[in-house]
Amino acid sequence: MEQEKQQQGDTPVSLSTRDARTIFQALSEQPFKYVYELIGKLNATTNGAKPEKRNGIDYYEYRFTEPEFELMVHSLGKLPYERVYTVIEMLKRSCPTQTSREEA
Repeated sequence: MEQEKQQQGDTPVSLSTRDARTIFQALSEQPFKYVYELIGKLNATTNGAKPEKRNGIDYYEYRFTEPEFELMVHSLGKLPYERVYTVIEMLKRSCPTQTSREEA
């Protein structure tokens, strides 16, 4: 039941292996106690799902909660802009709170 409840609040996001790797790198720079659950979730999805090929690039379907979006964007913001700006923009577009803020 708890997993069902969590999945209802999750937003699906399709990430390329490169984008996911960038997120892993950003999270690895943060204190472990804040990011270990999200890193575990990313690993479980990557290792448990079959990628979808688009233009020869593997994409995985992840599901994130709003706090997870915020943690990823915050972590990515600590890395050099030229490495992360496309991933940050994609996450912001995917986050339900960002979408509703832009519509208001």
